[in-house]
Amino acid sequence: NEGVGTTLKDVTINARNLTTSGSPKKQPSVGKFNSALRFDSAASQFANYNDTGDAFSFPNTTFSVSFWMRSKTTNANNLIITKHIAGTNSGWYFNLISATSMQLALRGAIALTTLDAAVPSGSFADGRWHHVVGVFTTNTTNDAVQNLKIYLDGDSVSGTVFHGGGAYVSPGSTINLAFASRQGASPLYYDGDLALVRIYNRGINLQGHSEIKRLYNEPYAGVEKHAGIQALTLAGIDTVTSGTL
Repeated sequence: NEGVGTTLKDVTINARNLTTSGSPKKQPSVGKFNSALRFDSAASQFANYNDTGDAFSFPNTTFSVSFWMRSKTTNANNLIITKHIAGTNSGWYFNLISATSMQLALRGAIALTTLDAAVPSGSFADGRWHHVVGVFTTNTTNDAVQNLKIYLDGDSVSGTVFHGGGAYVSPGSTINLAFASRQGASPLYYDGDLALVRIYNRGINLQGHSEIKRLYNEPYAGVEKHAGIQALTLAGIDTVTSGTL
């Protein structure tokens, strides 16, 4: 369980490196991966990117986030990937709301637009690695046209998108992109492992999800460097380059 230092390098040419806090530990030779990063909520461990260029707010567009996770907790509300600050109605995030359910959320001026999806195996805290892909469609004027979709372990998971939170409020350049927490006084730390985190400034092909299947079956497949694709991964933790979903 060696440390990874304080920098998680963005292996794309965008060079948007993250800074760690609390010394999360590298986990070598785990499952499908050469290594992963373990976050301990008791030690307040997380990583964040100071998004001064506002690359990850994604207003009025569709974007995708892909990652592998192995949860170590059955507690409610573990924030995994976020661009959101506690106490504000703006931004987006993945929230492990229970041991059996993952929530995708867009924050609006009123409340939330959400999609809750149950893990097919019955629990995220089953000691196994799970592949998660979330696809977000945002709109800053009309909540009704916003959409959320989630894929777990290579397959689409059905669920109802709950509207009524108001149109998406872009978090802006003062809000960090964070792994295993959110910015602010109530971070809701994630307790578990992460690997192969990728963020894309486009959606998947909604007519099919062969690339998602490939990411699940061949985690290192289909990776290229593209300046126009916002993609990050954990430095030294299965460093791969960006790809197109």
